[in-house]
Amino acid sequence: MKRREYLKTITEQIRCEKAREGIAKELNGHIEDQKETFLKEGMTETEAEEAAVREMGDPVAAGVELDRIHRPKMPWGLIALIGILHAAGFFLRHLLDARIEGVVFVSSGGSGILGEIVFLLAGLALMIGVCYLDYSRIGRYAKGIWWGAFLVLFPGVWFFGPVINGASWGAYGIVFNLQLVLFLALPLYGAILFQSRGGGYRTVAGNLFLISLPVLLCLGIPSAGNAIFLGGLLVVLMCLALWKGWYRVNRAGMFLAILGIFVGLPALLAVLWWKGAFGLPPLYQIERLRAIFHPSVYAPEVADWMESLRRIFLSGKWIGSGKELPQDSYLAGDGGSYMLAYIAASFGLLLALVLTGLIGYLFFRLLQVSLKQSNQLGRMMGIGCTLALAAWFGLYVLVNTGLLPRGSVYCPFLSFGNTGMLVTDVLLGILLGIYRYQNVPLVTTRPAGGKNVWRGRFLWQGRS
Repeated sequence: MKRREYLKTITEQIRCEKAREGIAKELNGHIEDQKETFLKEGMTETEAEEAAVREMGDPVAAGVELDRIHRPKMPWGLIALIGILHAAGFFLRHLLDARIEGVVFVSSGGSGILGEIVFLLAGLALMIGVCYLDYSRIGRYAKGIWWGAFLVLFPGVWFFGPVINGASWGAYGIVFNLQLVLFLALPLYGAILFQSRGGGYRTVAGNLFLISLPVLLCLGIPSAGNAIFLGGLLVVLMCLALWKGWYRVNRAGMFLAILGIFVGLPALLAVLWWKGAFGLPPLYQIERLRAIFHPSVYAPEVADWMESLRRIFLSGKWIGSGKELPQDSYLAGDGGSYMLAYIAASFGLLLALVLTGLIGYLFFRLLQVSLKQSNQLGRMMGIGCTLALAAWFGLYVLVNTGLLPRGSVYCPFLSFGNTGMLVTDVLLGILLGIYRYQNVPLVTTRPAGGKNVWRGRFLWQGRS
Protein backbone atom coordinates (compact mmCIF):
# COMPACT_ATOMS: atom_id res chain seq x y z
CA MET A 1 0.00 0.00 0.00
CA LYS A 2 1.26 3.47 -0.91
CA ARG A 3 1.79 6.06 1.78
CA ARG A 4 -0.90 8.37 0.43
CA GLU A 5 -3.46 5.58 0.29
CA TYR A 6 -2.56 4.38 3.80
CA LEU A 7 -2.92 7.84 5.33
CA LYS A 8 -6.17 8.48 3.47
CA THR A 9 -7.62 5.17 4.72
CA ILE A 10 -6.59 5.72 8.34
CA THR A 11 -7.90 9.31 8.51
CA GLU A 12 -11.24 8.25 7.03
CA GLN A 13 -11.85 6.18 10.19
CA ILE A 14 -11.49 9.28 12.40
CA ARG A 15 -14.78 11.12 12.89
CA CYS A 16 -13.30 14.27 14.43
CA GLU A 17 -12.34 16.31 11.41
CA LYS A 18 -10.11 18.62 13.45
CA ALA A 19 -8.02 15.65 14.59
CA ARG A 20 -7.33 14.27 11.12
CA GLU A 21 -4.74 16.81 10.04
CA GLY A 22 -2.63 16.52 13.17
CA ILE A 23 -2.82 12.71 13.25
CA ALA A 24 -1.92 12.43 9.55
CA LYS A 25 1.01 14.77 10.05
CA GLU A 26 2.30 12.75 13.00
CA LEU A 27 1.88 9.41 11.21
CA ASN A 28 3.64 10.79 8.16
CA GLY A 29 6.57 11.67 10.39
CA HIS A 30 6.70 8.12 11.78
CA ILE A 31 6.65 6.67 8.25
CA GLU A 32 9.41 9.06 7.19
CA ASP A 33 11.59 8.08 10.16
CA GLN A 34 11.10 4.37 9.51
CA LYS A 35 11.79 4.90 5.82
CA GLU A 36 15.13 6.54 6.64
CA THR A 37 16.04 3.52 8.76
CA PHE A 38 15.29 1.11 5.89
CA LEU A 39 17.25 3.26 3.42
CA LYS A 40 20.30 2.98 5.66
CA GLU A 41 19.87 -0.81 5.59
CA GLY A 42 20.27 -0.76 1.80
CA MET A 43 16.71 -0.76 0.50
CA THR A 44 15.70 1.30 -2.51
CA GLU A 45 13.46 4.37 -2.16
CA THR A 46 10.33 2.45 -3.21
CA GLU A 47 11.11 -0.62 -1.11
CA ALA A 48 11.87 1.49 1.98
CA GLU A 49 8.60 3.40 1.75
CA GLU A 50 6.48 0.27 1.21
CA ALA A 51 8.20 -1.48 4.13
CA ALA A 52 7.69 1.58 6.36
CA VAL A 53 3.97 1.64 5.54
CA ARG A 54 3.64 -2.11 6.29
CA GLU A 55 5.27 -1.51 9.70
CA MET A 56 2.38 0.81 10.61
CA GLY A 57 -0.13 -2.07 10.61
CA ASP A 58 -3.72 -2.33 9.42
CA PRO A 59 -4.96 1.22 8.60
CA VAL A 60 -8.62 0.46 9.39
CA ALA A 61 -7.93 -1.06 12.84
CA ALA A 62 -5.41 1.66 13.66
CA GLY A 63 -7.85 4.36 12.51
CA VAL A 64 -10.68 2.99 14.66
CA GLU A 65 -8.41 2.98 17.72
CA LEU A 66 -7.20 6.51 16.98
CA ASP A 67 -10.83 7.62 16.62
CA ARG A 68 -11.57 6.24 20.10
CA ILE A 69 -8.59 8.03 21.66
CA HIS A 70 -8.62 11.35 19.83
CA ARG A 71 -12.19 12.46 20.32
CA PRO A 72 -13.33 15.85 21.68
CA LYS A 73 -14.55 15.70 25.26
CA MET A 74 -17.15 18.26 26.25
CA PRO A 75 -16.72 19.51 29.86
CA TRP A 76 -20.42 19.48 30.77
CA GLY A 77 -19.70 19.44 34.50
CA LEU A 78 -17.73 22.70 34.32
CA ILE A 79 -20.34 24.22 32.00
CA ALA A 80 -23.07 23.35 34.53
CA LEU A 81 -21.04 24.97 37.33
CA ILE A 82 -20.57 28.12 35.24
CA GLY A 83 -24.31 28.25 34.56
CA ILE A 84 -25.09 27.84 38.27
CA LEU A 85 -22.66 30.65 39.21
CA HIS A 86 -24.14 32.97 36.57
CA ALA A 87 -27.66 32.24 37.85
CA ALA A 88 -26.61 32.68 41.50
CA GLY A 89 -25.01 36.04 40.73
CA PHE A 90 -28.11 37.18 38.83
CA PHE A 91 -30.54 36.31 41.66
CA LEU A 92 -28.30 37.69 44.43
CA ARG A 93 -27.82 41.00 42.61
CA HIS A 94 -31.58 41.48 42.29
CA LEU A 95 -32.28 40.37 45.86
CA LEU A 96 -29.74 42.85 47.21
CA ASP A 97 -30.99 45.61 44.90
CA ALA A 98 -34.51 45.17 46.30
CA ARG A 99 -33.31 44.87 49.89
CA ILE A 100 -30.74 47.67 50.25
CA GLU A 101 -31.56 51.25 49.34
CA GLY A 102 -29.01 53.73 48.03
CA VAL A 103 -26.73 51.14 46.43
CA VAL A 104 -26.99 49.91 42.84
CA PHE A 105 -26.47 46.19 42.25
CA VAL A 106 -27.91 45.81 38.75
CA SER A 107 -27.18 47.55 35.50
CA SER A 108 -28.94 50.89 35.11
CA GLY A 109 -28.86 50.75 31.29
CA GLY A 110 -32.64 50.58 31.09
CA SER A 111 -32.89 47.06 29.66
CA GLY A 112 -34.45 45.68 32.84
CA ILE A 113 -34.52 42.09 34.08
CA LEU A 114 -35.53 40.71 30.68
CA GLY A 115 -32.63 42.47 28.98
CA GLU A 116 -30.21 41.16 31.59
CA ILE A 117 -31.50 37.61 31.09
CA VAL A 118 -31.06 37.98 27.32
CA PHE A 119 -27.45 39.12 27.79
CA LEU A 120 -26.80 36.29 30.26
CA LEU A 121 -28.09 33.69 27.80
CA ALA A 122 -26.21 35.36 24.94
CA GLY A 123 -23.03 35.20 27.01
CA LEU A 124 -23.50 31.49 27.68
CA ALA A 125 -24.17 30.87 23.97
CA LEU A 126 -21.02 32.85 23.13
CA MET A 127 -19.04 30.76 25.62
CA ILE A 128 -20.26 27.49 24.05
CA GLY A 129 -19.51 28.85 20.58
CA VAL A 130 -15.95 29.80 21.52
CA CYS A 131 -15.56 26.38 23.16
CA TYR A 132 -16.50 24.62 19.90
CA LEU A 133 -14.20 26.91 17.94
CA ASP A 134 -10.74 25.41 17.47
CA TYR A 135 -8.53 27.66 19.63
CA SER A 136 -5.53 26.79 17.45
CA ARG A 137 -7.12 28.89 14.71
CA ILE A 138 -6.83 31.90 16.99
CA GLY A 139 -3.25 30.92 17.74
CA ARG A 140 -2.23 30.70 14.10
CA TYR A 141 -3.26 34.29 13.37
CA ALA A 142 -2.67 35.81 16.82
CA LYS A 143 -0.24 38.53 15.76
CA GLY A 144 -2.49 39.70 12.92
CA ILE A 145 -5.48 39.82 15.27
CA TRP A 146 -3.35 41.72 17.83
CA TRP A 147 -2.23 44.43 15.40
CA GLY A 148 -5.62 44.69 13.72
CA ALA A 149 -7.43 45.13 17.04
CA PHE A 150 -5.10 47.81 18.34
CA LEU A 151 -4.93 49.72 15.05
CA VAL A 152 -8.72 49.94 15.20
CA LEU A 153 -8.91 50.74 18.92
CA PHE A 154 -6.18 53.41 19.17
CA PRO A 155 -7.95 56.23 17.29
CA GLY A 156 -11.31 55.10 18.66
CA VAL A 157 -10.13 55.41 22.27
CA TRP A 158 -7.75 58.37 22.09
CA PHE A 159 -9.82 60.60 19.78
CA PHE A 160 -13.38 59.27 19.50
CA GLY A 161 -14.00 57.54 22.81
CA PRO A 162 -17.18 58.44 24.75
CA VAL A 163 -16.10 60.26 27.93
CA ILE A 164 -17.99 59.63 31.17
CA ASN A 165 -16.78 61.32 34.38
CA GLY A 166 -13.47 62.17 32.73
CA ALA A 167 -12.71 58.61 31.54
CA SER A 168 -13.07 57.00 28.13
CA TRP A 169 -15.73 54.27 28.16
CA GLY A 170 -15.51 52.60 24.78
CA ALA A 171 -14.53 53.68 21.29
CA TYR A 172 -16.11 55.47 18.32
CA GLY A 173 -19.03 56.59 20.44
CA ILE A 174 -19.92 53.03 21.52
CA VAL A 175 -20.06 52.69 25.30
CA PHE A 176 -18.47 49.58 26.82
CA ASN A 177 -15.98 48.76 29.58
CA LEU A 178 -12.71 49.01 27.66
CA GLN A 179 -10.64 48.19 30.76
CA LEU A 180 -12.12 44.69 30.89
CA VAL A 181 -12.04 44.13 27.12
CA LEU A 182 -8.28 44.75 27.08
CA PHE A 183 -7.74 41.65 29.24
CA LEU A 184 -8.55 39.57 26.17
CA ALA A 185 -4.99 40.48 25.19
CA LEU A 186 -3.66 37.89 27.65
CA PRO A 187 -4.57 34.66 25.77
CA LEU A 188 -3.75 36.39 22.47
CA TYR A 189 -0.30 37.38 23.76
CA GLY A 190 0.27 33.82 24.96
CA ALA A 191 -0.41 32.60 21.41
CA ILE A 192 2.02 35.16 19.98
CA LEU A 193 4.74 33.98 22.36
CA PHE A 194 4.14 30.40 21.26
CA GLN A 195 4.23 31.20 17.54
CA SER A 196 7.47 33.18 17.87
CA ARG A 197 9.36 30.52 19.85
CA GLY A 198 12.84 29.73 18.56
CA GLY A 199 13.63 33.40 17.95
CA GLY A 200 16.50 35.37 19.39
CA TYR A 201 16.96 38.75 21.07
CA ARG A 202 15.17 40.64 18.31
CA THR A 203 12.11 38.42 18.71
CA VAL A 204 12.05 38.90 22.48
CA ALA A 205 12.44 42.67 22.07
CA GLY A 206 9.55 42.71 19.60
CA ASN A 207 7.34 40.70 21.96
CA LEU A 208 8.18 43.06 24.82
CA PHE A 209 7.27 46.02 22.61
CA LEU A 210 3.83 44.50 22.01
CA ILE A 211 3.10 44.91 25.73
CA SER A 212 3.22 48.68 25.27
CA LEU A 213 0.13 48.66 23.02
CA PRO A 214 -2.54 47.63 25.58
CA VAL A 215 -0.70 49.68 28.21
CA LEU A 216 -0.98 52.81 26.04
CA LEU A 217 -4.67 52.11 25.52
CA CYS A 218 -5.13 51.91 29.29
CA LEU A 219 -3.36 55.23 29.68
CA GLY A 220 -5.67 56.71 27.05
CA ILE A 221 -8.73 55.89 29.19
CA PRO A 222 -6.93 57.08 31.46
CA SER A 223 -6.32 54.26 33.95
CA ALA A 224 -2.76 54.01 35.25
CA GLY A 225 -3.77 51.28 37.70
CA ASN A 226 -5.19 49.09 34.94
CA ALA A 227 -2.09 49.76 32.81
CA ILE A 228 0.16 48.50 35.61
CA PHE A 229 -2.13 45.55 36.38
CA LEU A 230 -2.51 44.34 32.78
CA GLY A 231 1.08 45.13 31.84
CA GLY A 232 2.31 43.13 34.81
CA LEU A 233 0.28 40.07 33.80
CA LEU A 234 1.62 40.27 30.23
CA VAL A 235 5.17 40.44 31.61
CA VAL A 236 4.43 37.30 33.66
CA LEU A 237 3.54 35.46 30.43
CA MET A 238 6.74 36.71 28.78
CA CYS A 239 8.82 35.50 31.73
CA LEU A 240 7.08 32.12 31.63
CA ALA A 241 7.98 31.74 27.94
CA LEU A 242 11.60 32.63 28.73
CA TRP A 243 11.69 30.19 31.63
CA LYS A 244 10.44 27.41 29.33
CA GLY A 245 13.40 28.08 27.02
CA TRP A 246 11.37 29.10 23.98
CA TYR A 247 13.95 31.65 22.80
CA ARG A 248 17.65 31.52 21.95
CA VAL A 249 18.71 34.07 24.56
CA ASN A 250 20.53 34.21 27.88
CA ARG A 251 17.60 33.65 30.24
CA ALA A 252 19.22 35.13 33.35
CA GLY A 253 20.25 38.25 31.46
CA MET A 254 16.80 38.69 29.96
CA PHE A 255 15.12 38.27 33.35
CA LEU A 256 17.35 41.03 34.76
CA ALA A 257 16.64 43.26 31.77
CA ILE A 258 12.87 42.77 32.14
CA LEU A 259 13.12 43.46 35.87
CA GLY A 260 14.97 46.67 35.15
CA ILE A 261 12.62 47.82 32.38
CA PHE A 262 9.30 46.98 34.00
CA VAL A 263 10.12 47.43 37.70
CA GLY A 264 13.23 49.53 38.16
CA LEU A 265 12.52 52.18 35.52
CA PRO A 266 8.87 52.78 36.56
CA ALA A 267 9.96 52.98 40.22
CA LEU A 268 12.60 55.58 39.35
CA LEU A 269 10.12 57.62 37.30
CA ALA A 270 7.57 57.40 40.14
CA VAL A 271 10.11 58.77 42.64
CA LEU A 272 11.08 61.59 40.27
CA TRP A 273 7.41 62.38 39.68
CA TRP A 274 6.74 62.46 43.43
CA LYS A 275 9.70 64.78 43.96
CA GLY A 276 8.37 67.17 41.31
CA ALA A 277 10.96 66.54 38.62
CA PHE A 278 8.20 66.73 35.96
CA GLY A 279 6.30 69.52 37.66
CA LEU A 280 4.07 69.26 40.70
CA PRO A 281 1.78 66.22 40.52
CA PRO A 282 -1.98 66.89 40.60
CA LEU A 283 -3.35 67.31 44.10
CA TYR A 284 -5.98 64.56 43.69
CA GLN A 285 -3.27 62.01 42.80
CA ILE A 286 -1.26 62.98 45.89
CA GLU A 287 -4.33 62.61 48.09
CA ARG A 288 -5.15 59.25 46.50
CA LEU A 289 -1.67 57.86 47.21
CA ARG A 290 -1.77 59.13 50.77
CA ALA A 291 -5.17 57.48 51.25
CA ILE A 292 -3.80 54.17 49.98
CA PHE A 293 -0.70 54.06 52.18
CA HIS A 294 -2.04 55.94 55.26
CA PRO A 295 -5.85 55.64 55.22
CA SER A 296 -6.31 56.26 58.93
CA VAL A 297 -4.51 59.63 58.68
CA TYR A 298 -5.46 61.01 55.26
CA ALA A 299 -8.72 59.22 54.49
CA PRO A 300 -10.55 58.19 57.68
CA GLU A 301 -13.66 57.25 55.69
CA VAL A 302 -11.56 54.70 53.75
CA ALA A 303 -10.10 53.34 56.99
CA ASP A 304 -13.59 53.08 58.51
CA TRP A 305 -14.87 51.23 55.46
CA MET A 306 -11.94 48.79 55.47
CA GLU A 307 -12.40 48.18 59.19
CA SER A 308 -16.14 47.64 58.66
CA LEU A 309 -15.45 45.03 56.01
CA ARG A 310 -12.96 43.25 58.26
CA ARG A 311 -15.50 43.18 61.11
CA ILE A 312 -18.10 41.61 58.82
CA PHE A 313 -15.84 38.73 57.91
CA LEU A 314 -14.44 38.27 61.40
CA SER A 315 -17.57 38.57 63.51
CA GLY A 316 -20.54 38.34 61.15
CA LYS A 317 -23.22 35.65 61.45
CA TRP A 318 -22.75 32.40 59.57
CA ILE A 319 -26.34 32.41 58.34
CA GLY A 320 -28.63 35.42 58.06
CA SER A 321 -28.10 39.16 58.36
CA GLY A 322 -25.08 40.28 60.32
CA LYS A 323 -23.50 43.68 60.78
CA GLU A 324 -24.81 46.47 58.61
CA LEU A 325 -22.58 47.95 55.97
CA PRO A 326 -22.12 51.74 55.99
CA GLN A 327 -24.78 53.40 53.85
CA ASP A 328 -23.36 56.72 52.66
CA SER A 329 -22.51 58.53 49.43
CA TYR A 330 -19.03 57.05 49.51
CA LEU A 331 -20.42 53.67 48.41
CA ALA A 332 -23.70 54.57 46.74
CA GLY A 333 -24.00 53.40 43.16
CA ASP A 334 -21.09 50.96 43.32
CA GLY A 335 -22.65 47.82 44.75
CA GLY A 336 -21.16 45.66 42.03
CA SER A 337 -17.68 46.24 43.45
CA TYR A 338 -18.74 45.04 46.92
CA MET A 339 -21.18 42.23 46.22
CA LEU A 340 -19.25 39.72 48.30
CA ALA A 341 -19.28 41.98 51.36
CA TYR A 342 -22.99 42.73 50.98
CA ILE A 343 -23.75 39.01 50.56
CA ALA A 344 -21.89 38.25 53.80
CA ALA A 345 -23.71 41.05 55.64
CA SER A 346 -27.17 40.26 54.26
CA PHE A 347 -27.22 36.47 53.93
CA GLY A 348 -24.38 35.30 56.17
CA LEU A 349 -20.73 34.37 55.92
CA LEU A 350 -21.50 30.80 54.87
CA LEU A 351 -23.04 31.81 51.55
CA ALA A 352 -20.17 34.24 50.85
CA LEU A 353 -17.61 31.50 51.59
CA VAL A 354 -19.47 28.94 49.45
CA LEU A 355 -19.56 31.32 46.49
CA THR A 356 -15.90 32.20 46.96
CA GLY A 357 -15.00 28.51 47.17
CA LEU A 358 -16.97 27.58 44.05
CA ILE A 359 -15.50 30.39 41.95
CA GLY A 360 -12.03 29.63 43.24
CA TYR A 361 -12.48 25.91 42.51
CA LEU A 362 -13.63 26.65 38.95
CA PHE A 363 -10.59 28.80 38.18
CA PHE A 364 -8.22 26.33 39.86
CA ARG A 365 -9.70 23.45 37.88
CA LEU A 366 -9.37 25.34 34.60
CA LEU A 367 -5.77 26.28 35.43
CA GLN A 368 -5.06 22.65 36.27
CA VAL A 369 -6.42 21.56 32.88
CA SER A 370 -4.29 24.19 31.12
CA LEU A 371 -1.09 23.17 32.90
CA LYS A 372 -1.63 19.50 32.00
CA GLN A 373 -1.92 20.23 28.28
CA SER A 374 0.66 18.55 26.08
CA ASN A 375 -0.23 21.12 23.43
CA GLN A 376 1.94 24.09 24.42
CA LEU A 377 -0.22 26.60 22.55
CA GLY A 378 -3.26 25.50 24.57
CA ARG A 379 -1.23 25.59 27.76
CA MET A 380 -0.01 29.16 27.22
CA MET A 381 -3.39 30.50 26.08
CA GLY A 382 -5.06 28.76 29.02
CA ILE A 383 -2.62 30.29 31.48
CA GLY A 384 -3.33 33.72 29.95
CA CYS A 385 -7.09 33.29 30.39
CA THR A 386 -6.72 32.00 33.95
CA LEU A 387 -4.39 34.87 34.89
CA ALA A 388 -7.08 37.37 33.90
CA LEU A 389 -9.90 35.60 35.75
CA ALA A 390 -7.85 34.79 38.86
CA ALA A 391 -6.39 38.31 39.07
CA TRP A 392 -9.87 39.88 38.95
CA PHE A 393 -11.17 37.44 41.53
CA GLY A 394 -8.20 37.78 43.88
CA LEU A 395 -8.28 41.58 43.84
CA TYR A 396 -12.05 41.53 44.40
CA VAL A 397 -11.76 39.29 47.46
CA LEU A 398 -8.97 41.43 48.95
CA VAL A 399 -11.02 44.62 48.55
CA ASN A 400 -14.23 43.05 49.86
CA THR A 401 -12.51 41.65 52.95
CA GLY A 402 -10.98 45.02 53.81
CA LEU A 403 -7.38 44.02 53.09
CA LEU A 404 -7.08 46.64 50.32
CA PRO A 405 -8.61 50.13 50.07
CA ARG A 406 -11.88 50.55 48.17
CA GLY A 407 -11.89 50.83 44.42
CA SER A 408 -13.90 49.92 41.37
CA VAL A 409 -13.18 46.20 41.03
CA TYR A 410 -14.77 43.46 38.96
CA CYS A 411 -15.57 39.85 39.82
CA PRO A 412 -16.80 37.25 37.33
CA PHE A 413 -20.37 36.09 38.09
CA LEU A 414 -20.93 38.61 40.90
CA SER A 415 -20.41 42.09 39.42
CA PHE A 416 -23.01 43.50 37.05
CA GLY A 417 -22.20 44.78 33.57
CA ASN A 418 -22.77 43.30 30.13
CA THR A 419 -19.21 43.92 28.92
CA GLY A 420 -17.65 42.15 31.89
CA MET A 421 -20.00 39.18 31.52
CA LEU A 422 -19.27 38.77 27.80
CA VAL A 423 -15.50 39.11 28.28
CA THR A 424 -15.65 36.56 31.10
CA ASP A 425 -17.59 34.15 28.89
CA VAL A 426 -15.08 34.51 26.04
CA LEU A 427 -12.20 33.69 28.41
CA LEU A 428 -14.13 30.75 29.84
CA GLY A 429 -15.00 29.58 26.32
CA ILE A 430 -11.31 29.46 25.36
CA LEU A 431 -10.52 27.49 28.52
CA LEU A 432 -13.38 25.06 27.91
CA GLY A 433 -12.20 24.66 24.31
CA ILE A 434 -8.73 23.76 25.56
CA TYR A 435 -10.36 21.12 27.77
CA ARG A 436 -12.55 19.90 24.88
CA TYR A 437 -9.64 19.39 22.49
CA GLN A 438 -7.07 18.11 24.98
CA ASN A 439 -7.10 14.65 23.33
CA VAL A 440 -7.14 16.03 19.78
CA PRO A 441 -3.71 16.61 18.15
CA LEU A 442 -4.38 20.05 16.66
CA VAL A 443 -1.97 21.54 14.14
CA THR A 444 -0.82 24.79 15.74
CA THR A 445 1.57 26.10 13.07
CA ARG A 446 1.25 26.73 9.37
CA PRO A 447 3.47 24.78 6.97
CA ALA A 448 6.92 26.20 6.39
CA GLY A 449 7.32 25.22 2.74
CA GLY A 450 7.01 21.82 1.14
CA LYS A 451 4.25 20.23 -0.91
CA ASN A 452 1.26 18.29 0.27
CA VAL A 453 1.66 14.53 0.29
CA TRP A 454 -1.78 14.39 -1.37
CA ARG A 455 -4.17 17.05 -2.50
CA GLY A 456 -6.24 16.80 0.66
CA ARG A 457 -6.51 18.98 3.72
CA PHE A 458 -5.03 16.62 6.27
CA LEU A 459 -1.28 16.54 5.78
CA TRP A 460 1.78 18.61 5.19
CA GLN A 461 5.06 17.07 4.28
CA GLY A 462 7.11 19.54 6.29
CA ARG A 463 7.42 18.47 9.93
CA SER A 464 7.20 21.85 11.64
